[in-house]
Amino acid sequence: MYFVIRNNKKEGPFKLAQLSEKNINRKTLVWKEGLDDWVEASSLPELEELIKNEPPDFEKSLSNKVANDAVSFGKFMLGTLSLAILASILFYSVEYSTYKNHGASLDKYDTGLLSGIDRDGNRERNFNRTMEKAIPNIVLLVFGGGIVCFVLYKGVTWVSKNSD
Repeated sequence: MYFVIRNNKKEGPFKLAQLSEKNINRKTLVWKEGLDDWVEASSLPELEELIKNEPPDFEKSLSNKVANDAVSFGKFMLGTLSLAILASILFYSVEYSTYKNHGASLDKYDTGLLSGIDRDGNRERNFNRTMEKAIPNIVLLVFGGGIVCFVLYKGVTWVSKNSD
């Protein structure tokens, strides 16, 4: 004999055949002789046949999807951040070699062709000012571009799934 909790009330006793008329689901609390406490119907093998055609739990499904999306977003953004750092290092390397090339005729660090650069010929200060502005902008540009790409990718994926 089985007892069930429905609408916060104990119902029963029921024979196994009678439970099929009670529309129990995976989460329905059930008790039978021999159990110490109430258990979910899904934990009793003999009730498996009664609940097998029930769709999966929506909340659990949704939380798994959200968790998977969060993990994929994290991985994508980690890759984007790595790309931003790599681009910054590459930019710095190229600019540093230009800065150190004293054999070249007057360049952007000497002439003040860049905004915020003095025309006084102080190459080191002009180089440092350029790097202070450029590196954060490169990181923001690549990182922001990564976010835009991810959002566009998710949008296209959603449209393709939902346009039948």
